[in-house]
Amino acid sequence: MIEPTSDKARKTEGFTLSPQPFLGNPPKKVTIESPNGAFLSINAKGEKHVVYGSILNAKAVGLWLDQMNMDATLIAAGEVSLERRQLMQDREKELAKDNPIFAEEDLLAAGAIAYFSRMHKEARCKDAENLFIANKNRLLDELKSTASHRFLEERGKGEETVYYGKLNLYGTIPKLHFIGNSPEISSATGTKSTRQ
Repeated sequence: MIEPTSDKARKTEGFTLSPQPFLGNPPKKVTIESPNGAFLSINAKGEKHVVYGSILNAKAVGLWLDQMNMDATLIAAGEVSLERRQLMQDREKELAKDNPIFAEEDLLAAGAIAYFSRMHKEARCKDAENLFIANKNRLLDELKSTASHRFLEERGKGEETVYYGKLNLYGTIPKLHFIGNSPEISSATGTKSTRQ
């Protein structure tokens, strides 16, 4: 079952869509920490395919999209929480005052997925791909410059950025499907690639 959750519940549930919990026994309940990601997941009923990508499985998702050979939409669904906004630099806070803040790591992930796919790309998708290409050889440094990393550092969890910055660590693709009205996660099969 997938459910959006509050910070309080997040601390007690213990599972997220990050690949780490799926290494052993897959959890029965998955918490999507991003309100945007949770909203999109819960409202995806009726869509033929919904998969979750990140820097960790970008190549697998990009190649899966090619294999499926259908129109697709890449959504960088993460956003910076109010708690994370408090750690932002003054200039960033001013820019964020009237606008939602996206999580740069999610845009980099969308760009990485686009990079590993041969699909036709609209302008914004190409922008994300170009951002990834510009940072591909210094991905970890770029991730460490984000508000999300500062948030993790403040809480003594900066090493999570090192983990999440491991490009193509996994060939697994979490896939959303519905059983009745309940959203569930399974695994789509990853594919092999020669693109680096």
